[in-house]
Amino acid sequence: MHRLLKQWLSSAILIAPAAVLLALGGEAQAAWLPAEPVVASGPAASDVQVAVDGKGDVFVAWVTANPTNHAIVVSEHPAGGSWSPATQKIQATQDCQEPSLAVNEAGAAILVADCKTGATPMRYATRSIFGTWSTTSGELPGSGSGKQPRAGIDSTGNFAVAWQTEGSPSAVDAVYAPVGGGFGAVKQISTAGKVATEPNLAMTPTGTVDLVWLEQRKQISTDPVVQVMIARKRGSAEWTASGHLTSNFTNTPVAFGEPQIEVDGTYQIVAWTQEETHPEMIARNSNGDGNGFSEPIVGIAESGYVEFPQVGIDRSGRSIATWRSFPTGPTGIAVKSSSASTPTSFWATPSTVQENAAGSAIPVLSVTPSGYAATAWYMGGGQIWAATRPAGGAFGSPVTLTTPQQFGYEGPVATNDGEDSVVVWNTSDHPAVAVEDRTAPALAPTATTATLGSATNFTAGATDAWGPVHVTWDFGDGATATGATADHTYASAGTKTATVTATDAAGNVGTATVEARVTAPTPAPGGGGDPSGLPPSTTGPPTHVSPPAPSKVKLTAAAVAQPWEKQAKAKAVRIRCKLDVAGRCAVVATVTKSVAKALGLAVPKGKPLRVGSGKASATANRFARVQVKLTAKALGAIAASPKPVPLVLTVTATAADRGPARRTLRLTLHP
Repeated sequence: MHRLLKQWLSSAILIAPAAVLLALGGEAQAAWLPAEPVVASGPAASDVQVAVDGKGDVFVAWVTANPTNHAIVVSEHPAGGSWSPATQKIQATQDCQEPSLAVNEAGAAILVADCKTGATPMRYATRSIFGTWSTTSGELPGSGSGKQPRAGIDSTGNFAVAWQTEGSPSAVDAVYAPVGGGFGAVKQISTAGKVATEPNLAMTPTGTVDLVWLEQRKQISTDPVVQVMIARKRGSAEWTASGHLTSNFTNTPVAFGEPQIEVDGTYQIVAWTQEETHPEMIARNSNGDGNGFSEPIVGIAESGYVEFPQVGIDRSGRSIATWRSFPTGPTGIAVKSSSASTPTSFWATPSTVQENAAGSAIPVLSVTPSGYAATAWYMGGGQIWAATRPAGGAFGSPVTLTTPQQFGYEGPVATNDGEDSVVVWNTSDHPAVAVEDRTAPALAPTATTATLGSATNFTAGATDAWGPVHVTWDFGDGATATGATADHTYASAGTKTATVTATDAAGNVGTATVEARVTAPTPAPGGGGDPSGLPPSTTGPPTHVSPPAPSKVKLTAAAVAQPWEKQAKAKAVRIRCKLDVAGRCAVVATVTKSVAKALGLAVPKGKPLRVGSGKASATANRFARVQVKLTAKALGAIAASPKPVPLVLTVTATAADRGPARRTLRLTLHP
């Protein structure tokens, strides 16, 4: 989680990329959508926070003021939906500020804020994976003299919160809550008797908490050294003894500002500013060994002063940093960047993202697991600027995000691993948002079976995280149509293939194909009816009439295209499944006999080889996510394959009092 001073934050967003039915295609245009308000104008807004879950739902929290007190409110944007009204999660009667928001992939969340009424404890509110927030906020135990809270949550739903406790001297304290349980006893993490400030923490999906802070060394009363300290907690285990990340000498370093820490499961990076000959950025990496930050200190060589550094690290261990460069010469303030290709590499020569930046120009940064980065900063005059960087590339030209209606003064940024960038900032009375939409719309097309001479009904099943889409159809016989649904009458029987294309507001294009079956009419028995024209005889034994079969579940399903690295890490592929009633989706993954043979897997007799399965409950008319876990043998064989591996995914939907429905999807893995 990124923060600058007490106002800046960014976190990873995950939105499903383009979906596949029988074929997948997509073209990314990477356009920024016009800025829009998160909510309509209201009381004064400040200290905006943003986070995203694995479904692509975006959460924005901020401080809003009534005439006397401050409340913490939240608005949510479900993927493909619109912003919800702002609702108070920590009430104005508590007069709380400085919110810290953390959300996990499943949508569980914790929101913590510092309450300013005397020694009143901090307050917190939580959100379950089912989307319900706690009805009232609770007191964070032992936090009565605390400020500057920092919260984290892992994939299971365990919470960790750290803060600075005022006193003589000040200290850094932390508390932990296992999923389904209450907060445990508060523990002082910093060294007893030494001044400790500026806590920050990061929590990995598997539950490891890394907590960093500043601490005065004070070996003697005149000792000027300020160290960057770290302590680690793995799940329910005790905190490790704290240690320093800085290389300490007689009179240096003097670290200052909040240390920044970022994790990407395997890798961690900590960066801070310290004073030697002039302020510079220093970083320490963990090389994925799980044993702490054993790699050497690496600094960024910069002629100017490095201020407010921000860092990120991707799943390959590549690091990116941005900072405000305060010059020693005649040029103005600049936003600069550097990168390191491995956790042990030196930082590259800094490059300039924005020269002569006006205003505060304090950049924030977010990096996706694949290495795509976004940075944003305040340029003065109510303008928020941003720039993006492809993995392994360089930052492009900055763009202005604000409009006269959505001017701003601070701009946290979050980036999902579908590569979309989300920048949120405060105006005078509401938060505003701009999105760099790089993800093609998802498509899950369906077609009805028709008799020759009657129309086939096509449904696109098009969804886009950020707004409406334009849908076109090519029916394969020269005819075309537009719209989310379309009817078409084919001139001959057989299996027909239609192509559907969806284009979103940013110009991203998604395509998919769907097969439709057109059958010839069934001739009447005996070549026709009774020539007399009279109704058939009703004499003879009574005929038993069976009750009508239950109607089938209406099923929409799509395979989600993801990078192989993400699929390998999850040991699964992902399916999106929607029913018209509450029910269940079950998925079986198979490969054909020839594919199994190419992978070196045991070839079954006369049937496809099953390589994975998964199931999930589905609420009516909402997409459920099904993780289709791959078998260990299949996963290893696919990882070693020099060629793409096609999977066949059979989706079965069931519901009470309804007939089952099935769809067959195809998804190609690219190890």
